[in-house]
Amino acid sequence: MQCELNQYLAREYGKLDSEMEQRDFTERIRFLMMAKDKDFTDYYSNRSLTRNEFYSVMDTLYELNNLCMLSDFIHQNRQILFLETQERMRRQKIPDFTEICNLGKDTIFSRMFQVMQKFHEREHTDEGGKGYAITAHRLKVYGTSSNKGKTVPQIVLQGNWVE
Repeated sequence: MQCELNQYLAREYGKLDSEMEQRDFTERIRFLMMAKDKDFTDYYSNRSLTRNEFYSVMDTLYELNNLCMLSDFIHQNRQILFLETQERMRRQKIPDFTEICNLGKDTIFSRMFQVMQKFHEREHTDEGGKGYAITAHRLKVYGTSSNKGKTVPQIVLQGNWVE
């Protein structure tokens, strides 16, 4: 049975014309084989998902590095993120822009950027077929006191940064 399934998948994969179709096929097969039944059902559901269901599917797609499916899923369920943002704004009324923003490894945006960076590094190659190095710049962020006595972040731009 396993051998027949592999042969069938190889035949179907061979019928695809573009790299985008092949990547989409591969991501969907990986999701089918590795996702929990509930996550698989929730991904293809047209009903409004709860926040926990949404984040469960997001975590599964993130772990599988399925960037295209992750992007489609976020777009399809973006109202959950909008509602979450509105709820936070209702509690805070006016956001405190002097508050330091801590994007840790557990926030959804940080995780999305990590996936997108891996995707970007895989997709872009030079003419020789070898991946190119991404130049990283380090930036020091200082703290300074505001009029109200709060510590706020300060970034100093000078020298080559200004150019």
